[in-house]
Amino acid sequence: MTLPYPFREGIYSALHCRWTLTLKTPLLIRHGSCGAYKNNTEGYKKGRGQDKEFSWQKKNNEADKHTWAEVADFNFQFSLGSDGKLTVDYSIPPSSIRGALRQWAIKQMVERNQRSCFQPPKLEGFSEEEKTSLLKQHRSEVRNYAEDTGHNWHHILSLFGNAFEFTSEEIEKIDELEKLEEKETMTWAGRLKVTTTIKQSSNLGIDGIDAEHMPSNAPDNIQRHINVRNPLDRMTMAAKDKGLHHALEMSPGQEFDVELNILNPGPKDIEMVRLWEEDINDGFLRFGGLTSQGRGRCELSTADATEYKLYASVTSGLAGCITSAEKTEDKILDGFWTGASFTRDELYTVFEKLDKLLKADESPS
Repeated sequence: MTLPYPFREGIYSALHCRWTLTLKTPLLIRHGSCGAYKNNTEGYKKGRGQDKEFSWQKKNNEADKHTWAEVADFNFQFSLGSDGKLTVDYSIPPSSIRGALRQWAIKQMVERNQRSCFQPPKLEGFSEEEKTSLLKQHRSEVRNYAEDTGHNWHHILSLFGNAFEFTSEEIEKIDELEKLEEKETMTWAGRLKVTTTIKQSSNLGIDGIDAEHMPSNAPDNIQRHINVRNPLDRMTMAAKDKGLHHALEMSPGQEFDVELNILNPGPKDIEMVRLWEEDINDGFLRFGGLTSQGRGRCELSTADATEYKLYASVTSGLAGCITSAEKTEDKILDGFWTGASFTRDELYTVFEKLDKLLKADESPS
């Protein structure tokens, strides 16, 4: 058995998958900064009224605090164009999508009592001798899960990577391990890379706020609205005093692309992609914050519209499966690699053939 370090044998294949997702419910991804908005309608301060104004900057002086409401901003990023011009746009962090996919994989593929094994154990209240024993036991369990190629943790860690390691003080407590291989680092990068691109929307701006009341320096590349939440007091069941929370959310109907790039893909990876796609459409896999309150539900474009490109070294078994699919092949890297575009069903057929080949090679002759 061995730890699932990716690329021990190099990179010999790659899968590119592009999803086009349409929001069915609002998406909430907070940036950490705040803007503000106010109601200019006479007789209304922060409540109803049609004449609303938005500011991308938080209002700090006391006079403004009585008329402006603080709004948690949606995630945005700054970037430099090829002309050297600085721009700012709202964006969906790839880490947010990747984190949701990883959490889904753990919940669906790992037993409940094994899900927290890659978190450091709680050692409060134990003696030094007991702490040493607990750390040794925990490290041994973690290694067993990671090394067992038949365990789903092994596959999840290979795909998403791993950043589990004890502190230097904890390492000193368990430094009595005799086997050198048991001291190998348990940190490595995964085989999956995620990128996101927001599609241009025809309905820009903030719902309910006219263009002349929008700041010129704020990002304006998504369809969005201001959501208002008011927590309740648990004792009186009435609205909490000063409990209103305003947040900027991406509105339903906004489209964005998610690209999955998987190096050295295998049959288990393709099965996971299939399950991700099904659970996205069924609403079980959502993105962003407040998913338990219905946020972040998306709809995936039809399977025929989803793009799958598969590439493999001509010396690999996967290359033979691509050739047998009788698709128009794209020879790249001076013919050392071959590739083709597939529909979802065709892609699954290719990896079913690969799975049979791998099982045949593993069976005794």
